[in-house]
Amino acid sequence: RFTIEGLRIHRPLEDYVGMFGRSDVGEIREVVLVDAQITGRDITGGVVGGINSITVRDSTVSGTVNGRDKVGGVVGNVADGSLLRVSSAANVTAVNDVGGLVGGMNGSSLVDQAYSRGTVSGTEDVGGLIGELGGWDVSVVDAYSVAAVPGTAPSTSTRPRSTGAARPRTRPSRRARRRR
Repeated sequence: RFTIEGLRIHRPLEDYVGMFGRSDVGEIREVVLVDAQITGRDITGGVVGGINSITVRDSTVSGTVNGRDKVGGVVGNVADGSLLRVSSAANVTAVNDVGGLVGGMNGSSLVDQAYSRGTVSGTEDVGGLIGELGGWDVSVVDAYSVAAVPGTAPSTSTRPRSTGAARPRTRPSRRARRRR
């Protein structure tokens, strides 16, 4: 395991920001970031900003991750990649496509044995696990979130949007009320 305490990256005008900016080959594994403070613009994550066709495994992040678009506690954007046994206790803040683990996922991608906690804040496409799902071949298995996701507005799109932690309804849905 590679443990780094107090990693500070402040690049608010740059894309692909994280401990690793971008990776299209190999595998990233056993990275532990404790009390990290990472700020980028788009495609920003704790461990890596963006991945394409690789796996991130056995890694965890705590601290804060901030950006504008496609921002996640572990990875900013996943294209045809996998996250295995990863977790985030980071507070993640962005405008769009923001998630406790991953800001955006598309293509043939997998999240397995993962969880997030902390707070996830944004304006659109905000989720406890994944902010925005851009493909129909994304699998989420044995994963959960207990992250706080305050004040997000509902989406008007028909595509999948948010995978935040399920919350019990305090009143019946509109459909249930109409059936009465």
